[in-house]
Amino acid sequence: MGPSFVENSTQINPNLAKDSVGLGGRSNETINRKWVELAICLNTHGSGATKNGQCWRRVSLCYISLFILFSSLIHNFYNCAESYFSL
Repeated sequence: MGPSFVENSTQINPNLAKDSVGLGGRSNETINRKWVELAICLNTHGSGATKNGQCWRRVSLCYISLFILFSSLIHNFYNCAESYFSL
């Protein structure tokens, strides 16, 4: 199971990827419950390590952080290249 499976799972419920569901004080309970449900689904996939909801949550947040970092680096690279070659 690769990053795409976790990514697709968080696309089904984008609030999990944002780490919020907009329920005020009950948000944390709801998020934890949803991650437990998702962990059960991911763990039954059968082609990787089994993790609890909190571990899958960290994995997802790491992928999101890496995506944001790489997007920023690529954007900066293109801006620098555009400036350099337009001289």
